Amino acid sequence: MMFESSEQISGKSFQSSDAVSNPAFGISEEIVDKLLDKLSSDDEFRAVFLRSTREALASIGHEAAASASDRDNGIWVSFKREKLASRETILETRNKIRMDLHTAMAKLHPITLNIAKKSG
Repeated sequence: MMFESSEQISGKSFQSSDAVSNPAFGISEEIVDKLLDKLSSDDEFRAVFLRSTREALASIGHEAAASASDRDNGIWVSFKREKLASRETILETRNKIRMDLHTAMAKLHPITLNIAKKSG
């Protein structure tokens, strides 16, 4: 669903290191929850999502999507679909979809633990 180290997206190449430093590739838990709420309940939102995933994300508060154009790369590129699962299916599999999104985001934003020894 998400991006690996180097991939072609909409005819453009990028590196995941670019994605890590670019907020357009991040998505907060709050936005994930809003996205899943809307996709499982709102037919008008679902239509917007199919037409322009960037516009749909912008409408629920994803700032990077709001300040970008459809030609710009961002997380919305990986969400593009020609068809969506039913509202009921999204609702039933919400926790799995949510976990998949967070797992994929962890690949783009790896956790680093810096442990420093105390002297003395």
